[in-house]
Amino acid sequence: VFGTEGFAIDWIGRKMYMLNRQERAIRVCELDGTSCKTLIRDRIQQPKAIAIHPGKGYLYFAEWSLQPYIGRIALDASPELADPIVKLAEKDLGWPNAITVDFFSDRIFWGDAHLNEIGFMDFDGGGRRHIPAQRTSHVSSMMVFDDWLYWSDWNLKEVIRCNKWTGKNETVLKKTIQLPN
Repeated sequence: VFGTEGFAIDWIGRKMYMLNRQERAIRVCELDGTSCKTLIRDRIQQPKAIAIHPGKGYLYFAEWSLQPYIGRIALDASPELADPIVKLAEKDLGWPNAITVDFFSDRIFWGDAHLNEIGFMDFDGGGRRHIPAQRTSHVSSMMVFDDWLYWSDWNLKEVIRCNKWTGKNETVLKKTIQLPN
């Protein structure tokens, strides 16, 4: 789909969620691509990254606009609310470009491609901290597993990992000749 910036799977509810920059929308579909529905349209300007916590019933996303933020909506977009978007982080962000959920620590990790940094926070936006990772020229995508944080860097053309709490043991796992996604 033209303009799709990211997608995530709710393996409990068996749904697929998509961010679309062209439509300025968040959509949900069945896993086979049918019964698509727009949850939010024209309330986001430049959506960039998406992650889901099905157990909590939330979708987290990053917004790249002139006033960037990391936000959260309920998986059903809470149609009863006038504004279903909860902004978790608005200050000290440039281009929040990658986002992932750590299900074991109940934290959201993100990479900022403009400020060249990685951070994490609680699900409500509290406890915000930065990880002193060095190889963060333009974080493009991110995953967390056990005690490790993995990311790809668009400028360095590398896949890197480090300890998710300290940034120590930063290791280049793969160098590429193409730009990583």
